[in-house]
Amino acid sequence: MDTKLDASFGFIPVYDDGGELKTIIVSNKKDRHWTSPKGHKIGGETDLETARRELFEETGIKDIDVSSADPIKDAYEYEIEGVNYRKTVTYFVGLVKTMASATPADFKKEIPETRWVTLAEAQKLLFPSSFQVVKEAFERVKMFK
Repeated sequence: MDTKLDASFGFIPVYDDGGELKTIIVSNKKDRHWTSPKGHKIGGETDLETARRELFEETGIKDIDVSSADPIKDAYEYEIEGVNYRKTVTYFVGLVKTMASATPADFKKEIPETRWVTLAEAQKLLFPSSFQVVKEAFERVKMFK
């Protein structure tokens, strides 16, 4: 079986809703599972530039304060049509001042739905490794407060 490496970059945007932390997750058209906003580099983008662009394309969020902590890494494998993919995702953690978001029209076909969720809700919707990333992001945000 062939193995291919895949790398994506994204954001865990965190909103403090009166002491209850929330993050936005997206459902993509291709496989309909929930995940944090992420995607692949274009041209000579840096990791952070890619994460910011993907955050905007998938949620419409532009205004985010990046935390000073190192990014959180997620790694997993999956198989499609006899090809094994080893994927790494680098997530930046950032704070947003509002839950205002709207996927731009150009990207609605790719991302038909977004949802702001608490940690408990995220646990029900995300794959276990994705949930662990969100949980770590929330813990980091609490440390910075």
